Amino acid sequence: MKITAKKVLVMILAVLLIFSCACEVQPADDETTPTPTEAITPTEAEAPSDDPDDSSFDVLDKTDFTVVKVKLADGTEKEISRVEYNYYFLMKYQNFINTYGSYLSLLGFDTSKTLKEQVYDPETGATWFDHFCLEAEAMINEIYVFERESELRNIEMAADLAANIEEYFTAMQSYTAFYDTDIDGLMKMLYGSAASAEKIREVMTRYYKAANAADVIFKSYVYPDAEIEAFYNENKDDFADMEYKTVNVRHILVDTKEEADAILADWQAGEATAESFAALAGEHSIDGGSSSNGGLYEGVYKGQMVEPFENWCFDESRAEGDSGIVETDYGYHIMYFDSFGEYYWKISVKTAMADAEFAEMYNEAAKNFTFTVDESSIEKLNKELEVLIAASSAG
Repeated sequence: MKITAKKVLVMILAVLLIFSCACEVQPADDETTPTPTEAITPTEAEAPSDDPDDSSFDVLDKTDFTVVKVKLADGTEKEISRVEYNYYFLMKYQNFINTYGSYLSLLGFDTSKTLKEQVYDPETGATWFDHFCLEAEAMINEIYVFERESELRNIEMAADLAANIEEYFTAMQSYTAFYDTDIDGLMKMLYGSAASAEKIREVMTRYYKAANAADVIFKSYVYPDAEIEAFYNENKDDFADMEYKTVNVRHILVDTKEEADAILADWQAGEATAESFAALAGEHSIDGGSSSNGGLYEGVYKGQMVEPFENWCFDESRAEGDSGIVETDYGYHIMYFDSFGEYYWKISVKTAMADAEFAEMYNEAAKNFTFTVDESSIEKLNKELEVLIAASSAG
């Protein structure tokens, strides 16, 4: 298969998603654990030439002009540049494409057309370009609020997040030879002609710093059992059908029944413990979401996993130490029932209480900020963003 510059751009954006979209500023509910998903194949779209020097990558001059101005209550002012705005716009766009995949058409989204050609809201006439602008601006608001909270609370960025930034640039460096360019040149191809490795590193650092602070703050909300039960009793209708325990289960995902049978037999012939199962998961499982932690999914609740997987987990006869093989659309799962977890209603109540406290904290902190968007600057970015999107979507 011929590898073109377009295909490499798609691969690069996939790496971007791995390192940048894996953590959101607004933390997800604690009980939610991602399930394995099929890879999304990028759809065809009009894209720039395969020539990395093609002028279509450079539709604006190299000036990194201001798009959003930020003013704090104490008079401090900051400016959100064209490069930073592009970064968040493209993050939101790529996350949307990868999330909905083959269902995009049901949402009225056509990847063969530009974002400005497609209406997002028929009532207002807003386009998909307008929508992703608002998404990017909402993310900018959150990031700057939580960056400030990080500083006020002296929250240090987690070491693994700092390492993600270095890993990202190491991964990007491996693509530079293909284009006969340097890392700055590659950043320009991804984020526009004003981008550079230094600028993207600064944006990523701010993003991870804010995301880390949001996560630390959210996880700091701990409630006594008496408060949890009181909240539950006052809002029982909101937690109907949750009177069951969640489960902690390990699995090893493989492609064929023969592989599954062989691995299960190997485990059963050995110590047949949770630890030995975890070791085999690290060695054999193709589920990237769990292979690195021994195949473990904790706090699994009904409706979270695909039906055959879930049916095995919540079988009334299920007991700790049970094992078996389950077939799903993703392949064959070698199962190990680790243990029962908390009642689902209790997890949901704690999450609801933390969500409310977190939202109140954010709304109060956000009062210190005024964000002013320069619409004329966004219009200037329109063509550049369409070119970058077309390049990232080309098959």
